[in-house]
Amino acid sequence: MHYLISFICTITLISNMTLSGMIGKWSGIINVQGQQLKIEVEVQKDDGHLSSVINSPDQGISGIPVASTVLVGDTLSLDITSIQATYQGIVQTDSIIGIWAQSGIEVPLNLRKEK
Repeated sequence: MHYLISFICTITLISNMTLSGMIGKWSGIINVQGQQLKIEVEVQKDDGHLSSVINSPDQGISGIPVASTVLVGDTLSLDITSIQATYQGIVQTDSIIGIWAQSGIEVPLNLRKEK
C-alpha cells in the first residue's frame, strides 16, 4: 500500500510540474498560402486547469479564446471553436511540435516558449 501511495504522489507531482511548465507565452510561424504568420499561444493555469488565448500579431488580432486547452501526457490539444481551428502538438522541453488545422487545411506549427 505504501508503494501505491508513493507512486500516486509521484505521478501527481510530475503532472503538476508539466502543467506549470506550460504556463507562459509560446510562439511560432505558420505558412498559409505562401504567407508567414506569427501565432502566439498564451497559457495560464486557473484552479488547476489550463486555459489559453491565441494571438496573431501579424494580423493585429489578440485574445482569441481557446474553448479547450488539454494536456494529456505529452500531448497538448487546443480547440479554438470561434475560428473553427484546432492545434495538437507534442510537448518537449522548450518547444511544442504540432499541427494547426483550420478550414480543412493542416499546416505545421512548432511553438517555442518565450523567455
